[in-house]
Amino acid sequence: MRNELVYFLIRLVPGHVAMAVVSSILAGISTVALFAFIFSAARGAVPGDVHGLLIFVSLAVVFIACRSLAAAAMTHIGGAVVGRLRDTLIAGILCTPYRQLESIGTPRLMGALTADVQTIAVGVPALVHGGTSFAVVASLLAYMTWLSPVGAAVIAASAIFGIPIYWNLVGRAARLSYSAGKLWERLNGNLDALVAGIKQLRLNRARTSQFLSNDIASAQAEFLKLRERATLTTTLATNTAQAIFLTVLGALLFLQYTSYGPARGVEFFFAAIYLMGPLEGAIGAVTSLVHVGAVFKRNQELGLILLSSSRQEDREQDMSKSKISWQQVRLDGVTYSYDDPAGFAFGPIDLVLTRGEIVFVKGGNGSGKSTFAKLLSTLYEPAGGSILIDESRVDESNRQSYRERFCCIFDDSYVYESIQADESSTADDVARALISEWSMEGRVDVYCSRLTNTLALSRGQKKKLLLILAAVEDRDIYVFDEWAADQDAASRKKFYFEFLPRLKRDGKLVVVLTHDEGFDEVADRIIKFHDGRLVAVFDEIIEARDSSLAASI
Repeated sequence: MRNELVYFLIRLVPGHVAMAVVSSILAGISTVALFAFIFSAARGAVPGDVHGLLIFVSLAVVFIACRSLAAAAMTHIGGAVVGRLRDTLIAGILCTPYRQLESIGTPRLMGALTADVQTIAVGVPALVHGGTSFAVVASLLAYMTWLSPVGAAVIAASAIFGIPIYWNLVGRAARLSYSAGKLWERLNGNLDALVAGIKQLRLNRARTSQFLSNDIASAQAEFLKLRERATLTTTLATNTAQAIFLTVLGALLFLQYTSYGPARGVEFFFAAIYLMGPLEGAIGAVTSLVHVGAVFKRNQELGLILLSSSRQEDREQDMSKSKISWQQVRLDGVTYSYDDPAGFAFGPIDLVLTRGEIVFVKGGNGSGKSTFAKLLSTLYEPAGGSILIDESRVDESNRQSYRERFCCIFDDSYVYESIQADESSTADDVARALISEWSMEGRVDVYCSRLTNTLALSRGQKKKLLLILAAVEDRDIYVFDEWAADQDAASRKKFYFEFLPRLKRDGKLVVVLTHDEGFDEVADRIIKFHDGRLVAVFDEIIEARDSSLAASI
């Protein structure tokens, strides 16, 4: 049976795999050599002086050294597996379009990055014991063949008969384990929902009962049932193999198929009894390999999904290119549609956004505001039309440098503790000044370009931190998605009347998705979406404001 995990290990660290295999074989051979030496000593066939002691010590040293080398090699292999799998998945995630990641879902991504990788890493070192056990089994069979060819032939024949039965059961267990793993992804997502929505559940007993019954209990029961069936099938496979072996051993014992005298007969049966331990270890290693292989297969399937949907974008090392002067971002016939045929369709949109202006984006829920923001920042890639910065079309060759101009605060943006800025020597001071300006001192501090105490904050306070980090980053284009919705009246006024005009004075393009109605005078333009269409652009606000200013002068 081809196992992709084994081929992966051979390609990943061939030298350490070879060392583990060779040292395991030598450890197995030395084990049997010790076994044969002890029996020979019991028969008086080896010298009882210092020479015999030296032979025994030499065999013991070889055995211990080989086991240690194999264990060290597998430890390195386990670390290499963690690094390679996780790095590959992370690279795939970073290169995969955001919309595709939304479709895959956070539970599956997190499961692959954490639980799956760790399961594979823990399972791989167990293979060293399996390798040693296989070597011991092979060496013992060779030794038993020397003692009794007929008895060894009978054992080999029983193996030929029993292996297909064993593999059939193990294969069934692997399929059950794979299905249980897929179900665990669903259950893990439901458990995440339990924690994320604990407030709603505490306030609604009926919802809690329904959620626990339909989403937690049923999924958990099905998962446990599959895992139990997989475990029982694995146990059945192991017990079947042992039953066949004991049956053959009993037949040999009572039918006396050994023909080299009582001494060798006793030695043969002792070797056969000792064979049970390594044989069980070898069977256990195969079983572990099959189950870990099922997790590895699921992990690789996700990697293939990421690879098939990702694009190799130009990740420019010189981000100074993002500082090149520019004046306009233009959307020409931009369209977008979700995977659902009857789902939301956006566009076509024709729009020009100019540097140094504040644009309010309005519309009801589901109107297309958030889709517009994600298209503008190229988190979503247009299905049709194009985005241009000045006269340069944004494509795969320059998409990342285009994104580097943006700083976006979405409703679910994460507060990273590290402070990113071009001049890190002054970034801490700038951050502290902004923390004081937004009345966050005493709650949050800055130490070695990292924010402290960021967890015990309200939603509104975390959004203030996001605003502070955005100001420190000093990007060209700022997008705020309902930032003021979680703020008090004073913070709202500060955001609209002080913070946004400051960005405008610095030459930034500011795009604000908002439902607020009392701050329209701040905007240079207001655009409105409805059902995925741009239905209105209000430029008269700036004209009325300029006229009012001229009249007052």
